[in-house]
Amino acid sequence: AIESYHSWDRITKDKNDRSDGVNPETLGRFIKRGIAVAGPGMGKTTLLKRITRRYSEDNIPVLSVRLSAVAADMKSGSSFEESVFRHGLDGSGLPHDKVQEAGFSNWLLLGDGLDECGEMQERVAEGISRFATGYPDSRVLITTRPVGYAANHFTNWRHYDLLPLDPSYAATHVSRLWDAITGPDDSDNRRHSVCESELENKSVSETVGRTPMMIGMAAAILARGRSLGGTREALFEQIFGLIDQVPARSQQKPASGVVLSRFLDLFGWLATKTPLAPVTKMLEACGSELAAIFGEPSMPATEKAEKYVAYWEDAGLIEKVGQDTTQVYCFVHKAFGEYLAARHLCRLAEDDRLDDIKETLHQPQWENVLRFAGGLGLGEFLCTLFIEQADKDENWHLRLVDMVQIIAEAEPEVSKEVRKKILASAFKVVSDRARQEAYPLGFPLAACAERYPDEVASHAAALRQSNQIWTRLVAWNCLISAGPEHYALD
Repeated sequence: AIESYHSWDRITKDKNDRSDGVNPETLGRFIKRGIAVAGPGMGKTTLLKRITRRYSEDNIPVLSVRLSAVAADMKSGSSFEESVFRHGLDGSGLPHDKVQEAGFSNWLLLGDGLDECGEMQERVAEGISRFATGYPDSRVLITTRPVGYAANHFTNWRHYDLLPLDPSYAATHVSRLWDAITGPDDSDNRRHSVCESELENKSVSETVGRTPMMIGMAAAILARGRSLGGTREALFEQIFGLIDQVPARSQQKPASGVVLSRFLDLFGWLATKTPLAPVTKMLEACGSELAAIFGEPSMPATEKAEKYVAYWEDAGLIEKVGQDTTQVYCFVHKAFGEYLAARHLCRLAEDDRLDDIKETLHQPQWENVLRFAGGLGLGEFLCTLFIEQADKDENWHLRLVDMVQIIAEAEPEVSKEVRKKILASAFKVVSDRARQEAYPLGFPLAACAERYPDEVASHAAALRQSNQIWTRLVAWNCLISAGPEHYALD
């Protein structure tokens, strides 16, 4: 379920070919009962704000509420209807009891975050259903994430998926939002050209281009005169710097910036290591680590951990997902947690780092953590350890793909001696193994060829006439990436 939550863009992207899409601003116009389902960062809350504005322009009364706040009121004894009117009219200057007495029948109820209601979700869902029945002329639109949502009360309601954006339009989307932040640019297409250059790296454009959240962060970074960095590691460093500078938060900092940052790294490591740990268990694990760091009893350390997690929840990086009393913490973007886990790994003492890497090196779920770590300075360490451990892993060829990618991205670069061994192993797989094992090495080897053209081309040239079509394809891809001086076309 957690993997489904974090992989929403990959799971739903094939649906872009469907012809039954609808303009999101028209939700509720014709089908009056709807549920909008989307993964993290897909713009559910922003969509409701836009719908609120559109319906208000048509003089349709709108009640837009955060359902977690409604759930808290209901837990304290309020009814669903009373809470919805109180929160929906908050700031309007209108007394909610007088508005209810006015007898409007065509309300638009927008409820954000049904999955965030925890153990109160069933009661909130019942309240929504009663509201829809009691106001038959109303329109009701609810948003939820795919994990932690029970559809029992809404089986006859229309469900909509908010699909990911096409990353090939990332530069266009970022430049338009940049214009919206700072005003249009006088110079013709300058910002779009800057965005195209900043998003030239495929891994960066794929990371940025699929969700409104990441597009917004990229635009905010560029609007501040900064670079996205050209690599995923540099991009995430900029993103976390941006988040830490956001001034408007309901939470005061419970510790110094350094402590909060280091705790976030630790949390990323633990969340990657035990992604299904319940909320209480995760806080206890964080408390144990803090107790060891600060040399204090576990109880006060766990209380600190709870405050630190609440701070990062408020910052929008961490959230609880799940249903009823079974909830877990996760990051709003899976790669956030993986990047932080890599940063934690880089800061460990060498002996501790060695033990942790040996434990995780052969586990597929740590692939991105290791790649991030390679880009943060551990490239040589990881590739050397892989060479030493290769004979102990029956799936070593899968990790070989990661090591080749690390060579292509590592800063500082991996030594020539280690590169030579890794590249020789990679091309042996391309030459001798079946297509299923050879093809995954194609793109990482091509990336290596751009950085180390002579070293890669010397291997690829020997395979360009191979009897195996997949071997020839990988070889020619590498030669073309290395440059025209490494091949001749008759």
